[in-house]
Amino acid sequence: MARLRLKPNAPRLKDYLKVVQNIQGLSQTEEGEYVRRLKAGDEVSKRALIEAFLPMVVKWVAPLRGGHLTFASMIEAGNIAMIRALKDYAAQAEGSLAAFLEAAVTAEILRRNAGPAQGRI
Repeated sequence: MARLRLKPNAPRLKDYLKVVQNIQGLSQTEEGEYVRRLKAGDEVSKRALIEAFLPMVVKWVAPLRGGHLTFASMIEAGNIAMIRALKDYAAQAEGSLAAFLEAAVTAEILRRNAGPAQGRI
């Protein structure tokens, strides 16, 4: 599992996008094993799944641009929603992990974009 390393003075979003685009996805076998271990409480598996889905969060939030949230804020909120949903999935869900996480991320971004506008950065 690669560590995300951002350059200290680089434009954060641009640098982040370069890093996450190079993260390798998991095979179905790897994902299934990590999910099984996650459900048993394994933190290493949780971190591996989180990292593996970071590029997917960017992909899922990109078409939702146009509200009052910046793209960076959408990615941040999407990552948080993905992490929370991963916990929910481990506790009770079955079926496609990717579909479960995408639904959670999309719902969170739509909820936040529907709220009152706060200053854009």
